[in-house]
This record gives sequence, C-alpha cells and structure tokens, in this order.
Amino acid sequence: MNPLTRLARTAYYQFFSTISKIILPDTDRLSALGSLLGNIRYHVGYVGKMRSRRSYLQYLREALPHLSEIERRRILRQFWINHEHSFLELFLLPTLTKENIDDFVQFDGLEVLDECLALGKGVVLAVPHFGSPRFLHVALAIKGYPMNVISSRYEEASETVRRILLEPSLKWHNVGHPDMSPRWMFTALKQNEILQISPTAFGASKGCWITFLGGRAMVSSSPVRLALSTGAALVPAFISRLQGYRHRIEIRAPLELKHDTNRQRLIQSTTEELMKIVEQYAAAYPEQFSWMWFVIRRQQAEGLAEGE
Repeated sequence: MNPLTRLARTAYYQFFSTISKIILPDTDRLSALGSLLGNIRYHVGYVGKMRSRRSYLQYLREALPHLSEIERRRILRQFWINHEHSFLELFLLPTLTKENIDDFVQFDGLEVLDECLALGKGVVLAVPHFGSPRFLHVALAIKGYPMNVISSRYEEASETVRRILLEPSLKWHNVGHPDMSPRWMFTALKQNEILQISPTAFGASKGCWITFLGGRAMVSSSPVRLALSTGAALVPAFISRLQGYRHRIEIRAPLELKHDTNRQRLIQSTTEELMKIVEQYAAAYPEQFSWMWFVIRRQQAEGLAEGE
C-alpha cells in the first residue's frame, strides 16, 4: 500500500468513526448511511486488476445462470450495501453488551454448540465469507462462549485503522494471526474452546481444489485438518443480515468425519462437503454472499491455471 493510499484510508476510517459517534445509537440513520455508501460502491467501488462492475456481473452470470440480468444486478447492488453495513458495524460493535446483544442478533442452534462443548474436545466453527463474520464471533463471545478467531494483523494499515479493525474483537475474545505458530489453535481446542476459522480462505499449498458455483476455486483445508487432528467438532455456521443491523446466527449440526485410511482423500471429501453447504447458502441467499471473495478466488484459480 503506497503512502497516499494509506493516508486516504486512514482519513476515510477516521471520518466515518466520527460520523458514527454522532449518529449512534440511532441505528436507523446508520443503516441509511450504509445504504448510501453501498449504492456508491455498486457504481464505483471496484478495486483491483480486472475488477469492475462488468467483470463482477460476468462472474455472477456464470454462478447464477438461471437468474435474469436485472436480478443479478439487484443482488450485486445489495451485496455492496451489506458490505458497507459491515464496514459501519466496526463502529457499532464496541457498543454491544450482554444486555443489548439480543436486540441485534437472533441465535439459532446454540444448543448445538453446547452439546459439542459438552464432549470436551473443542469446536472448529467453520464460518465462510457470508454475511458479517466479525459480528458472529463478537456476538457469540458476548453470549459467553469461549471464542478464538484468526485475523490479519493489518500491518499495511495505519495504527488508527488497525485499532478500528481489531479492537471490537480484542475487547471480547482471543485473536490469533496467520504468522503465529499454529500451536495456539491446538491449545485453544484442547482447552475446549471455540476456534472460528474460514473455510473460504485461500488454500495455499495445503488447500483443496473444488467446484463452486460454476467454476473452480482453491479453498482452505485447515478447518477439516484441525478437526481431524484434535477430535474437535467441525461445525458450520452462518450469519445473515435480517434488516439494518439485526442479524440471524445459525449454528448447523457438526459434520461427520467419516473413516478413511487415506487421510488426504478424507480431507478433500470433507472439505467438498463443507463447501457444498456454503454453495447451497450462497445460491439460496445470494445477497448475503461475498461476491468480492468469489471474484478474487475465481481470478486466483484462473491465474494458477494459466501458470500450469
């Protein structure tokens, strides 16, 4: 990130931090601001090589061929509105408490977490790029669950931006980083805690190639590997925006880790099973899905294929 971009990003975050402090606790006005920003992003908010509204819509045509062009445009617009709501939630999250969390979140399936934790081996909570994952782990921590999450250090950002991005999580639970020894994750699970990790992260050298929404993508196998290595329950979870800043968190039944003498084949098949669930949610609730993630992963896959 060049110095000018870094400075502009800092100013942007500082400006909306100030605006949000003026607006809150009026979440209706904050929601109106998020909708305005989202509509602007729909038209001009595409950052990166070969990324534009035209390219996003082309990927949506491949992923959702059964829909009309009008419907795909509506989905893309709503995605950007939800994206900007998630940005503004950075300033809302510090105001959440044990007393008001139920005003913002409908929890479905907490009994699944309770049953898995009762087994004493921890939970790998597989949360994809869908809805507002940061809101999910903060909300569960506020409800009293022993949460851990993996996050970037945002080293390229200014101290102001890093603080805004990380403080809502650090206030409530442990945060680890990709450059740390993975030992902390095994320790958390051994202590019967919950580790939130994204199955839609880039897979790198140990990732799995999958077919997803009409194309190939490389995704992380870490959720499955951690569950296999520790005996922790592998639990998919989703967060959906209901309206404004009201969410629904859904904890699904744990995946059965089938026996297979070939460990790599088991990792591949279980990762495919997990991502099939994500694909079903993305197709059923496309406004909630991160099309930014989808475009980045598809372009990564195309770049890797060209290099073969």
